[in-house]
Amino acid sequence: MDPFFLYVYRKLKRKCTKELPSCSLCVRLGKTCDYDGAASEMNVDQQVLLDRIRELERQLEAGSGGGTIAEISAFPRQGSSLVNPTYTIHRQGFASNLYFLDPESFGPAGVPATELDPGMPVPEQVRFILGNRAEVETVTESYYDTIDRWFPIVSRKRLVARLTTFEPKTDASVALLLLCMKLVTQILPHDENPRTGLYWICHQFLMQVEGAPLLSLTLLQATALMAIYEIGHGIWPAAILTVGNAVRLGHIMGLHDRDNAHQLFRANSTLTGREEERRTWWGVVVLDRIVTMGTYDGSILTADVRNHELLPCTDSDWDSGNIAPFGHAFASDLTGIQIGHWAQVCQAAHALGCVQRHRVDEGHAKNSRLDEAQQLDRTLVSLAASLLADMKQRGDMAINDPKQTGSRSSVDAIALCCSARFLLYELYACNDGKSNISRVSSFPSGQEAVMQRISLQGINECVNIMHQIALRLLEPQQHSTRQSPESYITYHAGSIFVTHALYWAASECSWIVKEGINAAAARVMGDLVKALHLLNDRWHRAGDYIKLLEREETLSD
Repeated sequence: MDPFFLYVYRKLKRKCTKELPSCSLCVRLGKTCDYDGAASEMNVDQQVLLDRIRELERQLEAGSGGGTIAEISAFPRQGSSLVNPTYTIHRQGFASNLYFLDPESFGPAGVPATELDPGMPVPEQVRFILGNRAEVETVTESYYDTIDRWFPIVSRKRLVARLTTFEPKTDASVALLLLCMKLVTQILPHDENPRTGLYWICHQFLMQVEGAPLLSLTLLQATALMAIYEIGHGIWPAAILTVGNAVRLGHIMGLHDRDNAHQLFRANSTLTGREEERRTWWGVVVLDRIVTMGTYDGSILTADVRNHELLPCTDSDWDSGNIAPFGHAFASDLTGIQIGHWAQVCQAAHALGCVQRHRVDEGHAKNSRLDEAQQLDRTLVSLAASLLADMKQRGDMAINDPKQTGSRSSVDAIALCCSARFLLYELYACNDGKSNISRVSSFPSGQEAVMQRISLQGINECVNIMHQIALRLLEPQQHSTRQSPESYITYHAGSIFVTHALYWAASECSWIVKEGINAAAARVMGDLVKALHLLNDRWHRAGDYIKLLEREETLSD
């Protein structure tokens, strides 16, 4: 049973003893005794107002008006589980308020972390859901066995150290992170609404921590995990708003530009801490790119990555907690340099962002725009070739015989690269004046013809690559000894990243089938759709793409 409904059920089991003038249970719960047994006709909104009046009266009677402490009672809206959490905020913890007024007054050192903790306790309902230490360990183990395999932003070494001193009643930031870990690792049935009771509890607790405010890197990480859940299950437009919130939090902390932006926090004294900050901000950049992939006129909020920006360290160093002093500097050419899978995802997301900016930027001259498009194509082709070669070398996927199931995978980076190529090629593949590229219909015909040929060829290449990835996903379902596809797909390294590229490849196949260009396109499309069905066992987003294909009548025989 959902923890929220279990909690409510236990509350409702207690009955009024009908004592006069009122029973102790009803007095303690703030209810009115029911002596005739009739159901109360008071609606929820009226009850909330009465509860608020009683709470305010209690505060007026008990408060002495010292002026240094503000008692805040947060009453949730109808349907929420955080019932009447009351907590204390210390005014001396509000250094962040002054920081927003004049960051320069704090100097380059930033604000001490101790001055950013308003002393917010963890609501009882959140503690109930997290459970005891054994249950917390189960949540963290599940997270690091699944989500962390393809979105590694939370340092296991640092989290384990924090959990040794974790106080469930007072450590709100860690409790929020654990709650979001629990949310993002749960597997939902196909027909279940992803807006579950746990989702709403996480959502409200996140807002309460922000409003306290309890600013920290942990808050940013929890926001990113919330965004993953919303993107993966297609909770719109909440996913876009959550990612935008994460971007703004990163900007507030100065993570986007360590050299020039004002820093909210003092510099981390450990290499592991600095690497965790870097990985977290890269995670926000990646989410900012993928959340707007389907929005043709959508704009990204994060700036382009600078050439001297550091990529995350290798996965083996990160997993072991043995962080190298310096990561590899970002550059347009990293040929021959061994980088980790998360760094590959960051590279692909950066390239995707360049295409997204190219798509909405019409300020350049027409010839320059085509030149830029061809340069983007060369960059993406080179990146895709590098990723495929690395995949073969590591034994992650053999293109002709996909039988490997590595714990980490380059599939997600390749899928993002293909999404970027699809996005670019859709601009220039058709020049009949009725497509999305009617804006370029007046380009010189020679240059336009060259880019059109490049685009059509590139679309075919990306469809073939995504078909191989689809076979890679379907192979464990056909030959694995696991009991169910769900048990495998939870560990897949690119679950949330590959769905868009699979959908786009299937959509292109439908066009090829209708045109009668390639008889094998129908079989390829069938494999792509099967892969989406498999991913729907983990993320509802894949099922939404299947519905789009059905709406376009691309699944008709």
